Amino acid sequence: MWSHCARYWGSRALLLLAVVLLPLPALAQGGDIPWDLIPPEFIQEAIEVEAECAGNPFVAAHYDCPCLAARFFGERIAQGPDADRNGVLMAVQDACPNVPGRAGWAYARCIGRPTLTPPGWRGDADGYCACYANAYARLFRGTPSARVSVRIDSQARVACMNRPAP
Repeated sequence: MWSHCARYWGSRALLLLAVVLLPLPALAQGGDIPWDLIPPEFIQEAIEVEAECAGNPFVAAHYDCPCLAARFFGERIAQGPDADRNGVLMAVQDACPNVPGRAGWAYARCIGRPTLTPPGWRGDADGYCACYANAYARLFRGTPSARVSVRIDSQARVACMNRPAP
């Protein structure tokens, strides 16, 4: 029971804390939004965004889910109730990359495909996959969008094609 309560209130507390700490657009413009004027649906929607993010391993590997939910909440307030949910998500998704999670995902994906190890790395899939995951994370940090993962994948593979000299 306590773990359920901690999970329930934990995500909400993190969301509310992040929202208080994030500079909401209206507040940045000198405005002040009283909490009683924020529709409860906005809070519920942000909680759902975090749950959906955390519930999808691919998305959670790409994005910091509590950050994404908090940014979504701020942007939802800024865009208002008539804004499309997907449009609000698109506006904030690149603000919350999960670089370590993405590197871990890239490593696990690589190690699960040993036949893709370049000839110079044969017998050392672990070394190649570590090189690939680190290159992937560096490239992802510069372009934190899952939309460019194929391009980043190719660039990381090319960066690690040749094994460095010992």
